[in-house]
Amino acid sequence: MEEILYGAVKSDLIETFLQFVSVQEGEIIRQALVDYTSVDFEELVEVLDNYECRRRVTADNLPNVLIEIAHKELVQKPKYVIDCWRDVTQMHISLNGGELKEMYANLKPTPRKVVGLLHFPACMTTKQKEIEHHLKRYIREMDEEKLSRFLRFTTGSDLITCNRISALFSQMSDFTRRPIGRTCGRVLELADCYDNFPDFRAEFNAVLDSNIWVMDII
Repeated sequence: MEEILYGAVKSDLIETFLQFVSVQEGEIIRQALVDYTSVDFEELVEVLDNYECRRRVTADNLPNVLIEIAHKELVQKPKYVIDCWRDVTQMHISLNGGELKEMYANLKPTPRKVVGLLHFPACMTTKQKEIEHHLKRYIREMDEEKLSRFLRFTTGSDLITCNRISALFSQMSDFTRRPIGRTCGRVLELADCYDNFPDFRAEFNAVLDSNIWVMDII
């Protein structure tokens, strides 16, 4: 986006690249940047080889090597797309660097932001209010990865791209009880028959951790 809007990268390329690579690769690279002697050199070489690094890496040249790799992956490879979008985007979007960073920061989920998206029915039973409390508590306990999964389950995106998630209650038996996410309408359907928070958390964790979400399309 910086290339599209300004014709140059203004962000820290290394830090941006660390968000681009996998978590495991990022951990190895960060360790090498902090203490090069403590990293498994073969693992580091294997990670860099995944991005076609052909230079001999040392503690001194590692930052420069990472900048070159990051520029290739994040700027050079998508250059055609960048050029195509620049002609269209610059006529309609005018953002300075601070505004662009703020826009992306607003997309990043936090427990507080996600809880703020929840909307419950105006009239609820005592049991349903208890489930509301369970859901908010569950979200507040989430780490960044699980929070992204929750958003994807309920909205279809792992970023905050809507201003509302509607929570509805359905009658379910103990056998069929499970959270249901309807991403088209950003609706989260919940059972109202949980006896306690541990049961609620365990069943929601089972859904989010399964990575197998059935999409029923009519």
